[in-house]
Amino acid sequence: EDLWCFNDERIARAIRETRAPVVTGVGHETDTTLVDGAADMRAPTPSAGAERIAPDVEQIKERLAEFRLRLADSAQYEITERRDQLDDALHKLRLISPSSYIRNERQRLDEAHSRLAKAVQNHLTTLQRDLHAHRRALDLANPHNLLARGYAVVTRALDGKRVLSALDAAPGTSVAIQFDKGHLVATVKDRTLE
Repeated sequence: EDLWCFNDERIARAIRETRAPVVTGVGHETDTTLVDGAADMRAPTPSAGAERIAPDVEQIKERLAEFRLRLADSAQYEITERRDQLDDALHKLRLISPSSYIRNERQRLDEAHSRLAKAVQNHLTTLQRDLHAHRRALDLANPHNLLARGYAVVTRALDGKRVLSALDAAPGTSVAIQFDKGHLVATVKDRTLE
């Protein structure tokens, strides 16, 4: 009964008509509503739904660290390889002293090193920007941030069920109101159904 509003055909049709991907997380694993069938993805709980749309920041950090190491190793390998090749060329050319060829090869090596360093830095910058974007998305999906903006979670004190409408708490019902900073326990004096 608490979830009946999610069985409204108008809501289900609105979900199907939207262009944005929709993830539902109504109730708990055993609860299934009409909007779950209309959504692009159904999560077993609201928390699981938030986890599916927001990436794991720690996993992104790990991947970023792994990319950094791989790029650094690759850059070091390439530089070492080029230096070894240059050393071989220097050894072979010392007999005929082609100083201009050596200067050109050194310049090419320096340019390659510079391009590689810039490419590594650009890739790391892109990964960091993506990490910040994912972190912002995670912050926006965090229920605690909603509470910090002035919203509250109201539950019946007796059984802990959420109060989603005036029908959920008759006069005399004891309710718990959770805010960002603290909570209140109150008794419903009157209700208006509109």
